[in-house]
Amino acid sequence: SSSSPSSSSQLLKYGVISQSRLKSDLIGWDSLYISGRMQKPIATIQTDLAGSLTDEITNLQEQYNLRYAIHTALLLLPLHGKFNIEEKRVDLSLVFESIAGISYKGDPRLTAGAEDPQKIHKLVHSNGQLGRFQSLYENQMDQMMKSGLISFNKDENTGFLELDLISTSTRRELYKNLPKNVQHHTKSFSQCLDSTRNHNSVDELVSFAEVLSTTLGKIVAPAARIQSAKGIITAGIHKSILYAGAKLSKGALRNTMKKR
Repeated sequence: SSSSPSSSSQLLKYGVISQSRLKSDLIGWDSLYISGRMQKPIATIQTDLAGSLTDEITNLQEQYNLRYAIHTALLLLPLHGKFNIEEKRVDLSLVFESIAGISYKGDPRLTAGAEDPQKIHKLVHSNGQLGRFQSLYENQMDQMMKSGLISFNKDENTGFLELDLISTSTRRELYKNLPKNVQHHTKSFSQCLDSTRNHNSVDELVSFAEVLSTTLGKIVAPAARIQSAKGIITAGIHKSILYAGAKLSKGALRNTMKKR
């Protein structure tokens, strides 16, 4: 990806990807580079794609990427301090934060402090974003409600989900809807689900969420490093230094404010 001046002299970040790589990442989470971006609300500025291709990408987004994202996010919830597993209830905004954080697992820019530590929160809570997330995942939540996996209750804000992660059948259904490569690297959890032993403890849920988070990080990190290097080449050394400096300053400022 790189940046380009628009008619109003604003810098726009852009990227170029082949149709085959786009489809492959939506279906299989090869890198979570483009699929991760499409797990969050996006706007189509202009499209010259044929109608059939646009429909195909939309279908792949719904059938695979968004389905993977919400099921993965629910299994990651035990890592969120605000989530109480035993209450069997979670604020919808926390689910969206979990979704928004998927593509940042293992991202070296966050680890190095070269990214705003509040970025995930802002992606969900900036003006109008909660409604956009809800619209994006409306079909997925409807299907999950019809299957009895979750219940959705709307309150004065965005509402909350009722979800029983303690239930073995619930976790098995969530796990079944993860990408195949993620299932492969977390297969020990699948074996636990199929075991006759009791695997309902909160500690085990947290342990699996940690394994899942690490697995996602191993998918994200290589692509994030490659794209950072490509950015230097396409944008140039000078622009890249200025961009990195601004990012580092923002991260450092946030950390300083936290300490205070």
